Amino acid sequence: METFDLIIIGGGILGSATMFYAARAGLKTALLEQRNSLAAHTTAQAVSCFRKQWAEPDFFYLMKNSIEAYENFGALTG
Repeated sequence: METFDLIIIGGGILGSATMFYAARAGLKTALLEQRNSLAAHTTAQAVSCFRKQWAEPDFFYLMKNSIEAYENFGALTG
């Protein structure tokens, strides 16, 4: 029987990101997704825009860092 350090259920943006960083950290990881592609349902609908206005300053910094990570993801993953 094959064993894993981490099994992720769902390949949306959170599941995909969790798998990416867990595998990068050296964990043997499996991701279970019912569709044929990752981040293809609500993520694909929502990714066309980023909210840039927040009532709390902490959310602004989180959003700013998220946009930078998104823009640099190709360079990070090769």
